[in-house]
Amino acid sequence: MLDETVRRKGISFLKEMITAVHEMGGGMIGGTVHSYWSGVLPTELDVKEPLWRQRLKSMRELTPLAEELGVTRNVEVINRKSPGTGRMPWKEIKQVLDDIGFDGSLIMEPFVMRGGQVGRDIVVWREMIPNPDLDALAAASAEFVKWNLR
Repeated sequence: MLDETVRRKGISFLKEMITAVHEMGGGMIGGTVHSYWSGVLPTELDVKEPLWRQRLKSMRELTPLAEELGVTRNVEVINRKSPGTGRMPWKEIKQVLDDIGFDGSLIMEPFVMRGGQVGRDIVVWREMIPNPDLDALAAASAEFVKWNLR
């Protein structure tokens, strides 16, 4: 997972994506634009620090091109253990966004079930909510956003 050749290929790919976003007139690129996502710690590591250092190295390397082309990199918080049902410090998150004058989009990714292509791709390994009523969860999420993040 710390193979420099693999990291270089990732950097090359993201530079192409940043350039493409710029050429299409877009201003943002988002998602896991700072690291790979396997869902589990590689077997050869027993701590996350080496991966953290790689992420920082990659982000620092991508920053000059993104700044030059006016493309903002939105960094996704990857935490499959804390669904956004009140466990995150949303009041504080909202305050920081207000403090910096953020007026962009916020994206909700309510991954609550394992299985299917998306579940496999993002390594949802357990049911986050047993027997979810997806319509009720979507309505509750919309209400949460309406009252907590407006």
